[in-house]
Amino acid sequence: NLRVCFELDAEERNCGKCFKCVCTWIGAKSAKIEPPRSLPAPTIEVILALRNVPEPDMFGMDDSVNLLKDTDVPKPLIKAFKTCLNYNRRRHLFERKCSGGKPGFFYRAASKIHARLSRYFT
Repeated sequence: NLRVCFELDAEERNCGKCFKCVCTWIGAKSAKIEPPRSLPAPTIEVILALRNVPEPDMFGMDDSVNLLKDTDVPKPLIKAFKTCLNYNRRRHLFERKCSGGKPGFFYRAASKIHARLSRYFT
């Protein structure tokens, strides 16, 4: 058993949906190690839903994803990983440009917009 996630209350399982779970799964597969049963394989939808990956956590992910080419991971899954990384990389670049280098601008702006819109959809 390998426990990397604390999103679930279960002691022996991982959610398989957070960045920690997905990153650990990628690392195991890129090293040609079969991930433990406690770490479920991510789906394309789960991977593409990872929209708020912190920039330091993305370090080294390109190399791991490129190593997946030589494994049994399906090509659409690899493409989803690359799409996720590209989206988050562009988001970080946009945040830096819009904030003049101030961290957190994108999150504050998005939360203000969400707060304004949420009153119309509740």
